[in-house]
Amino acid sequence: MLAALAWALLKYKSRGKTRLPNGPIGLPLLGYIPFLGRKPYLTFTRLAQRYGSVFSVQLGAKLLVVLNGRKAIREALVTKSRVFSGRPQWVLNRVNQGKGIANQQANPTWREHRRFVLSVMRSIGEGRTQMENKVAEEVSHLIEEFASHNGDAMNMTYPVQLAFSNVICSVCFGQRFKPTDPDFKRLLHMADVFFSHLTSASAANFIPLLWYLPLPGHRAVREMYTGILDFVSAKVDEHKASLDPDSPRDLIDIYLVEIARRRAGTNPDGSDLPVENGFNEDYIKHVVADLFFGGTETVNAGVLWGFVCMVLYPDVQARVQAEIDEVVGQDRMPTMADRAHLPYTQATLQEINRRCNVIPCAIPHVTTEDVEMNGFILPKGTTVTANLYSAHMDPECWREPERFEPARFLDETGQLIRGHDSYMPFSLGPRACLGEQMAKCEMFLTFTGILQKFRLELAEGIERPTLDGLPGITHAPRPTRIRPIPRKIRRD
Repeated sequence: MLAALAWALLKYKSRGKTRLPNGPIGLPLLGYIPFLGRKPYLTFTRLAQRYGSVFSVQLGAKLLVVLNGRKAIREALVTKSRVFSGRPQWVLNRVNQGKGIANQQANPTWREHRRFVLSVMRSIGEGRTQMENKVAEEVSHLIEEFASHNGDAMNMTYPVQLAFSNVICSVCFGQRFKPTDPDFKRLLHMADVFFSHLTSASAANFIPLLWYLPLPGHRAVREMYTGILDFVSAKVDEHKASLDPDSPRDLIDIYLVEIARRRAGTNPDGSDLPVENGFNEDYIKHVVADLFFGGTETVNAGVLWGFVCMVLYPDVQARVQAEIDEVVGQDRMPTMADRAHLPYTQATLQEINRRCNVIPCAIPHVTTEDVEMNGFILPKGTTVTANLYSAHMDPECWREPERFEPARFLDETGQLIRGHDSYMPFSLGPRACLGEQMAKCEMFLTFTGILQKFRLELAEGIERPTLDGLPGITHAPRPTRIRPIPRKIRRD
């Protein structure tokens, strides 16, 4: 008992010497881990009411500073983004050797690859060209799958996962897979196993000794990530054998062309190229893995939440469908060009993102130098996370934040309100979600495409779902069975 008290006092005093923010005192060795609960973002939000918008919490061997509310989050991730752009050396860094984009340190290699991938994604997504066509194709297959149930109840999770996994495969590999394809099924299985064990394996972030123990979750994360790298490596070899540098087909082709260009040493105008900075075939695998992991699980959850919300709020569903009917009709699928003319539909999607919080906490950052926040000094190397949930559910920024109300994103003329300071579903700053624009395209086209053709209802005898989803790194809805009932549109 005395040892525990001495440990707690030592941790408390050490905070004062470095002017770190205050926070709760936990247990020896474990810190506050036993009190976090299965949804730490809820605990963080409650702690912020006591300790303020910036507080610290000891989690095992790691001191974590938590940012709550729009002001603190924006100050760190936007105003002081240069200082808050590092990444901690956590489980994923052990698995991917610090390669890729999502968990790479803020160094020249990361900056150059991020710029490169963003430019590729923009070029793929211009107008109704490659990106929109790829998503529209998957929406068509999803509509066929829903229609095959003839209005009977179905679990929509797997068909949605197939659709968005195929979008990523089309972007990266230039190929979509049939659901029965054994390679595709193996890829999806590896991703499922990886995500199902990642939360438990992440305990080693705070208790490093756990990583060296023969725990099944750690082994599964390593093996599944390696398996996905092997899958991508085989695709890279296929692309090398059929590459036409003058007509790149997808992300891998564009990377291979860039690698060859850099190895040549000069630009077409004779100027020197920058150093390689990781532009090699090994690095491609990690970038594609980042896009696959980041571009499937989160979008899957977002679209599924959209369907759940339409079941829970049929009046909202009816209003969205009326707007789609008026603007798009039934003779063609919705396109991204329709988005500007569907303000209520866009407001509904934003409210789904706000209220359902697919990413409750941003991937942790690390300070790259000493920095002041809220009168405190965070030393270089401090691990920081942004509690995005706290910004989305702040009663000072949102009237009745627990209430699902798309109209909060419309002005008095019925037009969409953009750029709300407390709206940040993709995080903020240079570490924001790399696939944000692609995710918005996927969510809009899928949501409108399905609601154009189907009325969504809860299956009879099924317990009414809530917006309290599954615990995990992403906040996904609990599985439920929904009836996609084909709409009968009256034509005058």
